[in-house]
Amino acid sequence: MPFLKSVLNSALYLDPADQSPAACERRKKELRDFDGMRFLAEIGIEKSKDAAYPDKNVVVRAITRDMPQCGGRPPVEQIGPTGRPTGETPGAPPPSAPLPVPVHKPKSAS
Repeated sequence: MPFLKSVLNSALYLDPADQSPAACERRKKELRDFDGMRFLAEIGIEKSKDAAYPDKNVVVRAITRDMPQCGGRPPVEQIGPTGRPTGETPGAPPPSAPLPVPVHKPKSAS
Protein backbone atom coordinates (compact mmCIF):
# COMPACT_ATOMS: atom_id res chain seq x y z
CA MET A 1 0.00 0.00 0.00
CA PRO A 2 1.43 3.40 -0.85
CA PHE A 3 2.64 5.33 2.17
CA LEU A 4 0.36 8.38 1.79
CA LYS A 5 -2.71 6.17 1.42
CA SER A 6 -1.80 4.33 4.62
CA VAL A 7 -1.33 7.71 6.37
CA LEU A 8 -4.86 8.69 5.28
CA ASN A 9 -6.27 5.35 6.41
CA SER A 10 -4.61 5.80 9.81
CA ALA A 11 -5.53 9.48 10.25
CA LEU A 12 -9.14 9.06 9.10
CA TYR A 13 -9.54 5.65 10.80
CA LEU A 14 -10.53 3.98 7.53
CA ASP A 15 -10.30 0.26 6.91
CA PRO A 16 -7.71 -0.26 4.15
CA ALA A 17 -9.97 -2.90 2.56
CA ASP A 18 -12.93 -0.47 2.41
CA GLN A 19 -13.35 0.58 -1.21
CA SER A 20 -16.84 2.03 -0.81
CA PRO A 21 -17.57 5.30 -2.60
CA ALA A 22 -17.73 7.13 0.76
CA ALA A 23 -14.30 5.85 1.83
CA CYS A 24 -12.77 6.64 -1.56
CA GLU A 25 -14.19 10.15 -1.38
CA ARG A 26 -12.67 10.71 2.09
CA ARG A 27 -9.28 9.59 0.74
CA LYS A 28 -9.29 12.32 -1.92
CA LYS A 29 -6.83 14.84 -0.50
CA GLU A 30 -4.30 17.22 -1.90
CA LEU A 31 -0.70 17.23 -0.76
CA ARG A 32 -1.25 20.37 1.33
CA ASP A 33 -3.94 18.49 3.32
CA PHE A 34 -1.22 16.31 4.84
CA ASP A 35 0.34 19.31 6.60
CA GLY A 36 -0.28 18.76 10.32
CA MET A 37 -2.17 15.49 9.80
CA ARG A 38 -1.97 13.25 12.85
CA PHE A 39 -1.71 9.46 12.53
CA LEU A 40 -0.33 6.41 14.34
CA ALA A 41 3.12 5.43 13.15
CA GLU A 42 5.84 2.91 13.79
CA ILE A 43 9.10 4.77 14.37
CA GLY A 44 12.53 3.34 13.65
CA ILE A 45 16.08 4.58 14.00
CA GLU A 46 18.22 5.13 10.92
CA LYS A 47 21.90 4.80 11.72
CA SER A 48 24.02 7.68 10.54
CA LYS A 49 26.44 6.94 7.71
CA ASP A 50 28.66 9.80 8.85
CA ALA A 51 30.01 10.01 12.40
CA ALA A 52 29.59 13.81 12.29
CA TYR A 53 25.80 13.36 12.32
CA PRO A 54 23.66 11.58 14.92
CA ASP A 55 21.24 8.73 14.20
CA LYS A 56 17.75 9.93 13.30
CA ASN A 57 14.19 8.82 13.84
CA VAL A 58 12.26 7.78 10.74
CA VAL A 59 8.66 6.75 10.11
CA VAL A 60 8.77 3.06 9.20
CA ARG A 61 5.05 2.81 8.39
CA ALA A 62 1.65 4.20 9.25
CA ILE A 63 -0.39 1.96 11.54
CA THR A 64 -3.90 1.35 10.24
CA ARG A 65 -6.84 -0.04 12.16
CA ASP A 66 -6.50 -3.52 10.61
CA MET A 67 -3.02 -4.00 12.13
CA PRO A 68 -2.50 -5.65 15.52
CA GLN A 69 -0.28 -2.69 16.56
CA CYS A 70 -3.39 -0.49 16.49
CA GLY A 71 -4.63 -2.43 19.51
CA GLY A 72 -8.21 -1.18 19.22
CA ARG A 73 -7.16 2.44 19.79
CA PRO A 74 -9.77 5.07 18.99
CA PRO A 75 -9.28 7.41 16.03
CA VAL A 76 -6.59 10.07 16.32
CA GLU A 77 -8.17 13.49 16.73
CA GLN A 78 -7.22 15.82 13.90
CA ILE A 79 -6.20 19.36 14.79
CA GLY A 80 -6.53 22.21 12.29
CA PRO A 81 -4.19 25.17 11.73
CA THR A 82 -6.01 27.13 14.44
CA GLY A 83 -5.16 24.47 17.03
CA ARG A 84 -8.79 23.36 17.24
CA PRO A 85 -10.19 19.94 16.31
CA THR A 86 -11.19 19.73 12.66
CA GLY A 87 -14.17 17.46 13.24
CA GLU A 88 -12.64 14.94 10.82
CA THR A 89 -13.70 11.71 12.54
CA PRO A 90 -14.77 8.33 11.23
CA GLY A 91 -18.29 8.28 9.90
CA ALA A 92 -18.76 12.00 10.45
CA PRO A 93 -20.02 14.15 7.61
CA PRO A 94 -17.58 16.72 6.29
CA PRO A 95 -17.40 19.77 8.57
CA SER A 96 -19.73 22.56 7.57
CA ALA A 97 -18.54 26.06 6.88
CA PRO A 98 -17.71 27.95 10.07
CA LEU A 99 -20.17 30.55 11.25
CA PRO A 100 -19.12 34.14 10.59
CA VAL A 101 -17.64 35.95 13.57
CA PRO A 102 -19.81 38.91 14.62
CA VAL A 103 -18.17 42.31 14.27
CA HIS A 104 -18.73 44.78 17.09
CA LYS A 105 -18.20 48.49 16.81
CA PRO A 106 -15.64 49.66 19.40
CA LYS A 107 -16.93 52.11 22.04
CA SER A 108 -14.31 54.65 20.98
CA ALA A 109 -15.95 54.85 17.53
CA SER A 110 -19.27 56.15 18.94
